[in-house]
Amino acid sequence: MLIKFPDLASKRPKNNTPAGQIVGSNEGTSDLPFVDPSPPRRTDGRRRDDPIFAAIDALRRAHAEFLSSDGEEQLDENWEIVEEAALDLIGVEPTSVAGAIALLSYFAECTAKDTELPDHLSDNDDPAVSDLALGARDGVPYSYFIARNVAQALSRLTVQS
Repeated sequence: MLIKFPDLASKRPKNNTPAGQIVGSNEGTSDLPFVDPSPPRRTDGRRRDDPIFAAIDALRRAHAEFLSSDGEEQLDENWEIVEEAALDLIGVEPTSVAGAIALLSYFAECTAKDTELPDHLSDNDDPAVSDLALGARDGVPYSYFIARNVAQALSRLTVQS
């Protein structure tokens, strides 16, 4: 799968508000129900082997590093790590319903907190969002790839059950 960012360096936050920080008030908005995105434990106490949990953790760590950046150069370097982890996240298909729920919950959390995520992506392996199909448009939102990922996972899991 080829996913490209049209202009990576210009997509990092341009203001002084760190990614992930809530800006303004959420008064008047409904709170999203909280779903714990941590992987459920099996009866023997070990975590399930769904790779999406590791991908979510990697993006969380990348965002934390980005927020603790000191100086413009480190900010740019850490933003590239966030972009890489974000691409990895949409490239890992959940292998369990719990993983699909965790991915959607994490994405909802990022959206609610206005966490900066890459945008305007295209995928030449997906006819709906390839460069050719998009024409002059500059990609599609990251949310398309999250939704596509969860839909594929749930479709596969439904067939398996």
